[in-house]
Amino acid sequence: MNQRMFPSKTAFTLIEVMVASVIVVILAGILISATDLTAKSFARTSAKIEQFSEARRGFEVITRRLAEATLNTYVDYYDATGKARPTLLTRKVGGVKEANYDTFINFAPTTYGRQSELRFVSGPMADLGANEEADRPTHGIFFQAPVGEVEDRDTIGMLDHTLNSWGYFLEVGEDAEYIPMILRQLNSPRRRSRLLEFRQPTEQNPIYFPDYPGDAGSQIPSVRNFWFIDGIDKTADRPVRVVSENVIALIILPRLSRNDEVARAKDPKLNITNPNDDRGVLCPTYAYDTALNTTRVAPATPLAASEKPEEVNPKNQLPPTVQVVMVALDEASASTLDRTTKGKKGFDLKLEEIFKRSVRLEDDRSTDEPDDGELNELEKKLIDQKLTYRVFNTNVIIRGAKWSRAQTN
Repeated sequence: MNQRMFPSKTAFTLIEVMVASVIVVILAGILISATDLTAKSFARTSAKIEQFSEARRGFEVITRRLAEATLNTYVDYYDATGKARPTLLTRKVGGVKEANYDTFINFAPTTYGRQSELRFVSGPMADLGANEEADRPTHGIFFQAPVGEVEDRDTIGMLDHTLNSWGYFLEVGEDAEYIPMILRQLNSPRRRSRLLEFRQPTEQNPIYFPDYPGDAGSQIPSVRNFWFIDGIDKTADRPVRVVSENVIALIILPRLSRNDEVARAKDPKLNITNPNDDRGVLCPTYAYDTALNTTRVAPATPLAASEKPEEVNPKNQLPPTVQVVMVALDEASASTLDRTTKGKKGFDLKLEEIFKRSVRLEDDRSTDEPDDGELNELEKKLIDQKLTYRVFNTNVIIRGAKWSRAQTN
């Protein structure tokens, strides 16, 4: 047989080496590709964990502080017209009568009722009377709590349970206010939606010194809510700090206890047949103000006789439970949203058109589709824009609440 018809051993060796080299190159490519994908996946996951861990910490800050809210409610006199006895601005100094002097002197008590100088307010920021030009989407909540935040720590810092006005709200804007002056030239401003904490030092707490006479409930929101509006609307040195960035929705819903909610739904006096009948909830429009005797809308609107179940009166009493819902984006999504909505208020999400009826917050009970409430409408908006988000949701029990079912104060 002619041996030239067969390759030599050397040729076989070269072919084997080439095949082996190709296999090694392919395996190396697969390994590099897998490593790259793993690294990218790890980076994305780490970024999400880091971003949402900040949001989670902010959420925990709200729920922990909210549980400390207090009103220090006591019983005091009311007259025949339902007005409380004035307890502030009642002196006659230098022959000049202060605002409540005549009211106090001529007051004729006829009954007892709940009274408190402290306040608890929550609801849409657009309805609380703050600066309408500011971009503050969704809800805010403001209250008093024994936090012990003081300016003069050397003298009174040991009094760690002094009373403070406190609160939480969202604000969309650039971050120049929160960057030290020396670093502002080195950082480009970023427009983001931030969760802010309002923290008024004890020495500046104005809650006991209103600039209006009479009962807070008789004043318009921008007047009766002076105690936090004056602080959050300041142009400089505001008593606020950033708790978390990229929080685009904060929903606050004061609620009754679970047993009371079930009882109201079955109350024959209400005759609730429509599952979305909002007479069965404490706050139909999310608004709650301890200066008012109704949770319908602000200012107070008289209720029909059929709409007066005992539990609707929030006058001078804390809600038993507050549901807190927070929606946060990761940094990449927040950057995308900012880039695509330049100059548009609230990142053009129009959340004020979504959160209107608290009975539909999580589910529209008139349909068979589960979880199709107002929160789901927001999630659909975010999904349609391919944004990465996370929803935080919990019920906070207010330890200082002593809820009374009495319709009178």
